[in-house]
Amino acid sequence: IESTDEQTIATTLLRLSRNKQRFVVFLEGHGERSPFDQQSNGFSIITETLEKQGFKIQAHNLIRTQSIPNNTDILVIASPKKDLLDGEIKIIQDYLKKGGKLLWLQDPDATQSLQALADQLGILVYQGTIVDANIELQQMLGIKNAAAVPVIDYGRSPITKNLQIQTLFPFSTMVEEDFDAKIKDAINWKYDTFLSSLPSSWLETGETTQSNITFDPDKGDKQGPIPLGIALRRALDNDNKKTDEQRIIIIGDSDFMANSFIGYGANIDLANSLFNWLSTDDNLIEIKPQTARDIRLNISEPVLILFSIFFLIVLPLGLLLTGFIIWLKRRKA
Repeated sequence: IESTDEQTIATTLLRLSRNKQRFVVFLEGHGERSPFDQQSNGFSIITETLEKQGFKIQAHNLIRTQSIPNNTDILVIASPKKDLLDGEIKIIQDYLKKGGKLLWLQDPDATQSLQALADQLGILVYQGTIVDANIELQQMLGIKNAAAVPVIDYGRSPITKNLQIQTLFPFSTMVEEDFDAKIKDAINWKYDTFLSSLPSSWLETGETTQSNITFDPDKGDKQGPIPLGIALRRALDNDNKKTDEQRIIIIGDSDFMANSFIGYGANIDLANSLFNWLSTDDNLIEIKPQTARDIRLNISEPVLILFSIFFLIVLPLGLLLTGFIIWLKRRKA
């Protein structure tokens, strides 16, 4: 360790408490969010936090390597914007059949080419955006867009049992268990809805850019509370599987984990819990690592030059000119 402050010691103990390094693979090549992107829509902050806790993060393109690495502990699909090839979907399906763990984040504007994956897992991923037009709530939370939905109802899941404040999900969609598929295909999954929006919300199937959004069931809108996070788990056969239990999480939003929103409310605590639960480190879910707020300022070189000119030349000259003018006035007086 490089220092002995509380944050460093806490994250070091978390890292040492794992029996091995956890290998997390982020799918790329279809417009997914990048774990190393430092822009506002990237995942670099949560990546840095996870790496300090003993996770190894890697981006993986199935076109370059036509398989998922054998040492993958968690596969992350972070809202792909372009359609996946049938061969790529087949690789992911085979990975799940072998007991692989998955974190699937699906934005409303993400590709719909993963329907075969949803059918395999017995879930429904809806098209539409969850909104909440409660003006008083928006003013209280400092939210200006009805599509930025707070969540305070977490159910009894071990993933969220320690969350005591709200999380924020901007531009999310509805995900839920497909009861018909479960009965028809006898899927052995246990389903747990652990994230739901407030009763005042609804799934908006129309445009969300208009200021006066209203609930219209005749157009397919669904009244809240709307489920937007579901966890799946099932027992595995030890004869040909790595672990005793397979775990999967599907959330109808990826913005909550992006750099621009990860610091809001309990978003970063939720993100940490997701990865700890998926890696079967349940005892670490109760431990909240001390995480400093992001204090980095990423600006382009032209803007940096303008700032330098202002603070090194314009501002000092302005102060000198002001002082000279004041001196002249006093002298004349």
